[in-house]
Amino acid sequence: MTTLDPVHLPLLSPISPPPPDLALGVGGAVIVPQAGRPWLAAFGEIPEPMTATLVSYPDRTPIADLAQVAHEWEDPANAYGSAVVTIDGADPAVALLDEGQLIEHRLYGQLAFVSVVEQWEIRQIEQGEEVDELCVISGRSHLSLLELAVVYPLLFGTGPGGSVTIDRAFNWASADFDDSSWVAATELERQGDGVGPQPTFCGSFGANPRGWPDPDSYWIWSQPYEGNVPGCQVYMPTGTSYFRHDFTVAEPVVARIYVGADNAFEAWLDGMLVYRSEPQPYEAWPTPRHFDVALAAGNHTIGIAGTNYVVDFVVGNLAGIIAAAFEIDPTSNEPDLGELIFRTDDSWLALNYPPSPPGFTPGAVIRLVVEEAQARGGLVPVTFSFDDSVDSAGQPWPIVTNIATRIGTDVGTFVVSELGETYVDVRMEPGGYVLDAWVKGTQGETTSVQLDAAPANDPREGALTTLRRVFG
Repeated sequence: MTTLDPVHLPLLSPISPPPPDLALGVGGAVIVPQAGRPWLAAFGEIPEPMTATLVSYPDRTPIADLAQVAHEWEDPANAYGSAVVTIDGADPAVALLDEGQLIEHRLYGQLAFVSVVEQWEIRQIEQGEEVDELCVISGRSHLSLLELAVVYPLLFGTGPGGSVTIDRAFNWASADFDDSSWVAATELERQGDGVGPQPTFCGSFGANPRGWPDPDSYWIWSQPYEGNVPGCQVYMPTGTSYFRHDFTVAEPVVARIYVGADNAFEAWLDGMLVYRSEPQPYEAWPTPRHFDVALAAGNHTIGIAGTNYVVDFVVGNLAGIIAAAFEIDPTSNEPDLGELIFRTDDSWLALNYPPSPPGFTPGAVIRLVVEEAQARGGLVPVTFSFDDSVDSAGQPWPIVTNIATRIGTDVGTFVVSELGETYVDVRMEPGGYVLDAWVKGTQGETTSVQLDAAPANDPREGALTTLRRVFG
């Protein structure tokens, strides 16, 4: 132990940084501070530069202090990082090693990094006429514990078109999307009310779409018409509104879904796009579209995005969507009109002309996959320093219209590699299992610490090797 005057050392508690050109020599280490990094004021006795303790997972019960003869670790931004600790082969701690244990790494007494014991090996070194042994313990950071769980589907079975569901999507049409702020859709006109010679109100859709199979379906929209001015003109704003509806089938079925829209639509089923209409000329909405899907037994969500174009016509500018679904008779391969699955009415939810498409925040997606794993008994210790709205620094998350991954992808790969590529900076705090996540590009600055190199033939001679830290 060495007693020094008060100095600033590169640890985790944020205190004002020293001048950027100040270099410190402590315990054989040369530390080059950088402005803007977290620092800590150290006073009195300064412990050894790097220490390591073997602890249990998840409760962090100490098992053994590792009397290391060589020690290095790396903690890069948006990656697991890794550590290698070398101890004498005769050290009693070797017999206590087990996969899944943790090693707590301290820099000048401050817990700064945690790695998982993933493998260890005994290596022989020659020292004069004697042969000695070293045990080299290696593993990635405890952020890699996220790999202990996988991304599950919300529904097992076949998806749209009868294909096996292989993707998990997070978008406005997903079953787990938060639609609590959406409102009940407005019923504009019951389809069966427009089949007579006289429409029920000015601006009626009439008997359209032609050949519609269900008279009790309603044309719906996200708001009532704007005005009913002289000349019998009614208006809807141009733009896109969104609609959702949950439904259940008791057993696997093949369904035919009919959709009409003034003027165009996208249809989504359980977060997957299943049909997109072509941009239509004026008054093309009398022609319905239909498509067949295979539905597994259970709960499903249908989503329709309806777009209203600019139209100058005698009745103004109507807007609406209409939909109905029926089971297909396996014998005739035609829809059984007595087996209705759903129809449009005011039980549907609507989002009225949002300024941008709705979606998930990256924080909400991470929370969902981790909490689903916890409900299955995995990743139980993990908590979050962010929420669905803001990141770990309190910055608002962006809204992402569509995030997807393959079912069965481990949570670590999904969060650290896939989401980390585009949307987030992530780390796990060394003092526990708190997962930090920030808006991409706002964390992850690097500080390097160079320690004296050890002779190549025997790492027990000389000081420790190299440390590269990333704060974030």
